[in-house]
Amino acid sequence: MAIPVSAPEFLLVTHMQNLGKRAIRQYAAVLSLSRTDPATKNNTQKWTQLRATISEVLGDATAAFFLSNHDVVLIAPNIPTSLLGQLLAKTSLIFGGDSFMSTIDRNNYHNLCSRFELAKDINTFNQYVAKHYNRMRQQSPPSSDTPLSLPIEDNDGISLKTLSDLERPLTSNDLSSITQRQDICLVDDDMKTMSVVMSETFVSMGQLMSSSMPNNKIFNERWLFLHLTSLLDTRVLAFLRSHDDPRFRSAVSINLNISSFFSSSFHNFDRILNPINRETIMFELQLVDIIADMEKFFQVRDALHERGYRFCIDSVPYTQLEYVDDTLFGLDMIKLNASGKLRSLDRSTLIKTVRRINELGAERFIFSRCDDSDTVLFGKKMHIELFQGHYIDNFRKKVMQKGEQKKEKEQAPQNRNLHPRAIRTR
Repeated sequence: MAIPVSAPEFLLVTHMQNLGKRAIRQYAAVLSLSRTDPATKNNTQKWTQLRATISEVLGDATAAFFLSNHDVVLIAPNIPTSLLGQLLAKTSLIFGGDSFMSTIDRNNYHNLCSRFELAKDINTFNQYVAKHYNRMRQQSPPSSDTPLSLPIEDNDGISLKTLSDLERPLTSNDLSSITQRQDICLVDDDMKTMSVVMSETFVSMGQLMSSSMPNNKIFNERWLFLHLTSLLDTRVLAFLRSHDDPRFRSAVSINLNISSFFSSSFHNFDRILNPINRETIMFELQLVDIIADMEKFFQVRDALHERGYRFCIDSVPYTQLEYVDDTLFGLDMIKLNASGKLRSLDRSTLIKTVRRINELGAERFIFSRCDDSDTVLFGKKMHIELFQGHYIDNFRKKVMQKGEQKKEKEQAPQNRNLHPRAIRTR
């Protein structure tokens, strides 16, 4: 039976496969929390606290996998026994009152944890991983004999000619002629005054491809989409580098794939950029890209933070806020997608969402894709102050038609580092 690709056991096996030969230079630890009481396993607050504690004690380089049976697997380049002891002590406090925890000797956590030095213990650890992976396969629901309720779509693969045709508009268009602009505004409580705090200039991949290759559904093929957007990243970086872009004199944000930071285009961009302007630039990243390769993200984040750059996570749906680990990711701003479903949440889920926004800092949120005033009002109720979308665009047009640009300019914040403008390539 197939194991769901979102299952932690699947992610653990994938992580080990990605490590390959480097695995023997890693350490691993298994917290045997599958032996805790059912009430403990259902206490989501304790598990959330444990996630934060692991990051706090062992650092960002540690990959944590919370298995379906509630064991926790940790993998890192080094897991010192001293730090592991601190983690286990804090774990026993978090789960205090549990009957299993009451049996643990505070001077010897042998029953709670197993530590592996993979250079010597790789076979034993791989057996543990395989055991739990196979357990999940056996527990996966059996396949049904009823017909699959999904439509059949033509998908003959992508030929080299088709790929070349897809790449052509990304390499041949004049970027200055296909860029768009959208303001992000601070909206007052009376909904009558909007002060522009940043301006997002972007190249829409969807519009660009629909006009040149309307029959290709590139958004259905993630790796194709990443390839094409990486090409566009290269063009945008070269465009900004060659035009001494005046936007760098105020705060700006550029949306890139993580892989683009390792390209010669980005290195040339960074080399030519005036060092004074680095502090005005913030890079927007997709949550799925961060989680897909945490090791590379940490490399990028640490290297660029040292040079003064900042980071933002782009277009996060409310369902994924729980995965935005502020301590782990080290982000400066967060764009929350104002989807229709968000406004129809039940009271309990809405309260949890607002609580999570406040935990992350509501002042750092941008409520994007606001198409009407009700959406803006809804965002205000969640304590968000910055908004973007068609409703904001239309409001701004009306203000301009009334000749109020000068008044609005006087009201706009002057601190260039307070909020970023944005240049997005999606």
